[in-house]
Amino acid sequence: MRTYVIKRLLIMIPTFLGISLIVFAVLNFAPGKPGAGKQSSNLASDMRAEGSQESYRIFQEQFNLDKPVLFNNLPSLERETVLENLRTLAGQTTASAGDRVHAQDALESYGGYAVPHLIDILLETNASDEHRIRDVTAYILRLGARRKLINPFDPAPSLSQREQNKRISVENAQIRSLRFGLDDPE
Repeated sequence: MRTYVIKRLLIMIPTFLGISLIVFAVLNFAPGKPGAGKQSSNLASDMRAEGSQESYRIFQEQFNLDKPVLFNNLPSLERETVLENLRTLAGQTTASAGDRVHAQDALESYGGYAVPHLIDILLETNASDEHRIRDVTAYILRLGARRKLINPFDPAPSLSQREQNKRISVENAQIRSLRFGLDDPE
């Protein structure tokens, strides 16, 4: 009887690891995003629906879906990749609605990794009067550049933690206020 119980307990270990691996694979590699809801290929309507996008961002943070997948290659993200997705989203390339949705998903999932490229592209396009790219870049930058507060539910935060959270809140407010009109000079 003792050997039977030991065998069953030892079989539980690889079974648990196998089930965990399958659940991880399904969550990370299945099409779509958990909790994302409906998306459209119309950027202007998506820009107006910021409340639902903020809800989705909170959902991602709550369930740690904003964390990188096990072997994330986003630190090696290149500027040209970001610019190509921005051009697709801005309608400067001939792309289907599915391609535009895919480009928006990619830009949103880059998160903080794309922020230096987005800032560079925003400054460059603002100087060169490329309005569509500038508007889309500002929109994506507002989504991906916000930082999380440090332990926001701490009942007794230290003075340095409160100051850091205050700086992060001011920075996030500046990013949220970053807006350009959807002007179409053509």
